[in-house]
Amino acid sequence: MPDIEKLFEKAEKYLLKQKLEAALGTYLEIYHHDPKDEEVLQKLGDLSLKLNRTSDGLKYQALLVDIYIKRSDVARAVATCRKILKLSPQDVGILTKLAPLLERTQKSSEALETYREALGLYRSAGSSAQALECLQHIVNLDPASIDAHVELAELATRSHQTSI
Repeated sequence: MPDIEKLFEKAEKYLLKQKLEAALGTYLEIYHHDPKDEEVLQKLGDLSLKLNRTSDGLKYQALLVDIYIKRSDVARAVATCRKILKLSPQDVGILTKLAPLLERTQKSSEALETYREALGLYRSAGSSAQALECLQHIVNLDPASIDAHVELAELATRSHQTSI
């Protein structure tokens, strides 16, 4: 196993010299030895985005979100989700992670809007189970919304989820 500290130093030197491709390669090497290192994931995400490798950058950012959620670092998880959504506003997986985080931080109106965005994407994709889950959250956050209640009931009936 290589000396991780030396690899970090090597990557930093590449960054100082603006050799982004080489730095990315070195961080990838570190990542293969320690895939849970937040600093490495952050650097990989940022460098990938700078090098117009958006899908790779978003993948590393999403891995960071998962780490933040596991350790209950809601503020960082929300910030990273928002960063991802700026680049990929239709990322329903991130919307689905962001909405409950917003609920936990008492930002009910933002959570409601996020669930509605995810609902629209799930509807478009024909994903009834996920749409149903979003509607349940919407009804809980906005119990006065008759339209949401009706839509939830109709979708639950079509999906044979009579207990809902």
